[in-house]
Amino acid sequence: MEHTLQTYALEAIKNAVKIRGITQVELADKLDFNKQRVWNYLSGRSDFTLSIYELFCRALDIPISKIFEKYEDLEEPQAIVEDLKVDYKAVQSGMLERYQAERKSLNALVERLEIENRHLLSKIDVLEHDLNECATELEKLKK
Repeated sequence: MEHTLQTYALEAIKNAVKIRGITQVELADKLDFNKQRVWNYLSGRSDFTLSIYELFCRALDIPISKIFEKYEDLEEPQAIVEDLKVDYKAVQSGMLERYQAERKSLNALVERLEIENRHLLSKIDVLEHDLNECATELEKLKK
């Protein structure tokens, strides 16, 4: 199969969709397109313009240069697929680090709330004890 710039870039975009594991419906939502329009582009029925490439790349969170940068050097887009896998793993790693930091922060917050809760329960116990003592004293005064 001869790879023109158009077919090469289309293959790179389709591979990015596959690597990210998103459906055409999810991609359509990100692009604010209907599913049929996305299918037309991905099947090659509709030609991409530069602005459409930009929209797809933004939705897939890849720089537009990624889909064109190795076109002259390659017969197949496999190298871009490998680059995208590396980029995706880096994004996943960054997401994991953010998740771990958020989890640590939330755990600290839960710990503070548990301490505050114990403190408030202790105050409630003291107030209940004081209230019982007042009730007892009131009963004594009534007699």
